[in-house]
Amino acid sequence: MAIRHLRIEKTAYYALQEPAFPTAEMPDLLLVLHGYGQQAEKFLHTFAPLQKRNLVVVAPQASNQFYLKLHPKIIGSTWLTSFERDQAIEDFVDYMAQLYTCLKSEVRFNTGRVFVLGFSQGVSMAYRLLVAQRIPVSGLIACSADLPPDVVPHLDAIVHTPVLLVHGNDDSIVPREESDKAEHVLHSKKIVVEKYLFPGGHAIPGFVVEKVYDWCKKQV
Repeated sequence: MAIRHLRIEKTAYYALQEPAFPTAEMPDLLLVLHGYGQQAEKFLHTFAPLQKRNLVVVAPQASNQFYLKLHPKIIGSTWLTSFERDQAIEDFVDYMAQLYTCLKSEVRFNTGRVFVLGFSQGVSMAYRLLVAQRIPVSGLIACSADLPPDVVPHLDAIVHTPVLLVHGNDDSIVPREESDKAEHVLHSKKIVVEKYLFPGGHAIPGFVVEKVYDWCKKQV
């Protein structure tokens, strides 16, 4: 007896934030991937300060929902588990490619300036999306997570994509040292890396959101 695959159509969800004050200049696109147990709409609230910037922020929701708590019922989402992990990654990349195609037809943004941010579990997915090269990525922001080992052999293909590592010094979920290790590996692959450490834990505070925006703007 063996597990077999059956591909089906499935509805996906994403939350969108457009600039409050549109300008003639095409806005950049920031694709933000939430962490384990989070949901897109609530995660997008983290980036509310950027609504006053010329930036489109899109938060796709992981396609696997579950109950974080039953009493009261709290729903969370996860990108993948250890079950059929490689297939889940392939499905995720397909999802992001379809989302990007959809956004190009429905939202005004600069296709030459697309940035991907991951938080916690979303960081591993951000790196995997980057090395898959299915959508153009001008820069990657990795917040509060490590560098997944399966990505490392493919880093040579994306040496021209800069990376910003963000981590709280007091993170009790993912130790700051994981970002130090990621920095070492990325440097060894000749990737331009900047690291921003802040006083705080496993979160993305408002001042970090502004730091992310400033970093994106300075990328050529």
